[in-house]
Amino acid sequence: MPNREDILYEKTYRTQVEELEKRVFYTLTGEDKLQVHRVTKAVSLLVKTLKDKGLLTEEEIDDFLLNCIF
Repeated sequence: MPNREDILYEKTYRTQVEELEKRVFYTLTGEDKLQVHRVTKAVSLLVKTLKDKGLLTEEEIDDFLLNCIF
C-alpha cells in the first residue's frame, strides 16, 4: 500500500517539477475523463476562498472571468 509520500510523488509530481504552478497544473490536468470538472471546481473554490478572505475584489474576479472567456 503506497504511503503519503509515494502518492504525492506519483499523483502530484512532487519533487519532479520545480515550479509550483506547473506542479498544480500537471496535477489538475492529469489523464482523467473528469479533468475539466476537477479543474473548474478547484479554480472556483480557490476564487471563492480568496474572495472570502478579502484577497480578491468583485472587479478583480470580473476581470479574471473576462480573461478566461477571451
